[in-house]
Amino acid sequence: MDKVLQKITEWLKEILVGGVMGNLSGMFDSVNEQVGEIGEQVSLTPAEFSPRVFEMVQGVSESAILPIAGIFLTIVACYELIQMVIDHNNLANFETWTFFRCTLFAGFSLALVSPQRSTPASSTVCSNLIWKRKNRKSRKKLSA
Repeated sequence: MDKVLQKITEWLKEILVGGVMGNLSGMFDSVNEQVGEIGEQVSLTPAEFSPRVFEMVQGVSESAILPIAGIFLTIVACYELIQMVIDHNNLANFETWTFFRCTLFAGFSLALVSPQRSTPASSTVCSNLIWKRKNRKSRKKLSA
């Protein structure tokens, strides 16, 4: 009787272990597939992931946030200049470092606030503007 119970126990163990291993291997395969899909999605740039949303955010940034940042940095720069004049006795007693610091601050602020444009696009725009100006001048000469 013990042998029969052992055989039944082994048979149940084999069924349970086989079922658990089948479920776990399927789960591991699906987890690996999902990790691979997530890895592909994470490697996308924002413009590739959702181009419409990215363009909208970029447009809002360029049309609303950058002008506000420019105004804020202008206020800070003016405040710094006023404080420099006040601190140095209406510039009767000044150091060259203060002017250099203000110029450096203005340059960094301008670099931070100005929108980053690629060189080919801006050079194309510049060349188009130059071409249009030349054409306007030549049309004026022809009409005169």
